Amino acid sequence: MSLIKDVTISHTISMCLAIPGKIEQVNGHQATVSYPNVTSKVFVGDDPVKVGDYVLVQMGVVVGVISKKEAADSLKAWTQNSPAFDL
Repeated sequence: MSLIKDVTISHTISMCLAIPGKIEQVNGHQATVSYPNVTSKVFVGDDPVKVGDYVLVQMGVVVGVISKKEAADSLKAWTQNSPAFDL
């Protein structure tokens, strides 16, 4: 007799969307990132970043560096597709 019954495992996939920000200052593993209406302190991992870089941040951590064009395209999409997004 088996004690294991059929089990269905359900996974929920969620995604966070990041608004591109621009590095204004770097101090070790901390950076200041400016967004259209706010400036935030974020953690920088081992990926090198410099003042002027455009980055994506999730939960206060830089998760990627993107080009100026990618940042501009993303900000354009945000403003066109989200009425609540105000530059």
